[in-house]
Amino acid sequence: MESSIQARIPSPLAALRSTRRSAATPSLARLASGASARLDYRTPSWVRLLGKPRVSVLCPARNEAATIALLCRRTLVLDLPLELLVIDDGSTDATAALARLSGARVLSHATARGNGAAIKSGLAAARGEFAVILDADGQHDPAAIPLLVKGLLEGADLVVACRPDYRSSGFLRGLGNRFLARLASYMAERRIPDLTSGLRAFRMERMRPFIPLLPDGFSTPTTSTLAFLHAGCDVRFESVACTPRPRGSRTHTHLLRDGLLFVSIAFRITTLFRPRRAVLPLAVGCVVAAASLLPLGVLLDFSPLPAAAAFTAAAGAFGLLGQVFERRAAPRRPAPHPGTRS
Repeated sequence: MESSIQARIPSPLAALRSTRRSAATPSLARLASGASARLDYRTPSWVRLLGKPRVSVLCPARNEAATIALLCRRTLVLDLPLELLVIDDGSTDATAALARLSGARVLSHATARGNGAAIKSGLAAARGEFAVILDADGQHDPAAIPLLVKGLLEGADLVVACRPDYRSSGFLRGLGNRFLARLASYMAERRIPDLTSGLRAFRMERMRPFIPLLPDGFSTPTTSTLAFLHAGCDVRFESVACTPRPRGSRTHTHLLRDGLLFVSIAFRITTLFRPRRAVLPLAVGCVVAAASLLPLGVLLDFSPLPAAAAFTAAAGAFGLLGQVFERRAAPRRPAPHPGTRS
């Protein structure tokens, strides 16, 4: 009798596993079936401790003590089997200590190496099938993460949380972000509503080939978005509200310096996959310059023919180079995945 009673009592580990299956798996199933992405359930800590998490949330942070604790707590209460990695990029404040006390796993750089370097450290340590990059500045609500994961479960390779407007970025940065989005849309031949969003989710298997392309600075969003699009991956954009940076925190990006860097990276990634789209504006610019020299020469009484001929030759050279590079880049462009949105 005693042995039969003991046989009916599950072991503690078996009970944990059973509870883990009933608590963690249904949340993903609910997302896949179209359930609400804003969930209010608290995930038990052992969901993140037992087994392999399906979602790795990577949070690069430098001197974000004003926001990191609340951000960690709001992330860890999500009803997802996740792990939270805070990559402390040489902070001189209490960012790492506060993240650790809030329940995050902390990776630390001895010195500031850059936002992109922090993200690459997080990618190397991530264990999940899916990964989410979440800026530590407090502008993005972690409650939007399940919405992005839902897109991945539906088959997307990259889901970007795009801002409905750029009011949270300020007037000048908003203009810069709009310009970058228009430029990237032209180069990718696809409308990109938000190129620099700091909240995005992707499949780790799709990101790994692009990790060598990621720079160490503030351009991982630009690089990853264009690389995924040019490679024919399924990229989706979800409108998510964004709030201004909380008082006491400051941005580490510089408008002019990093803006020029984003433009150069857009050209570099496009040249790698679709060089014709990158050199076409240069060729058109040379043709326009050559045409404008003719009436200018009449007005100023000089011969425009030598300069116009030089610009015309340059336009032809750019066109030829674009054609040659386009053929060399063709093998890097796989066929679009079934169901890819255009």
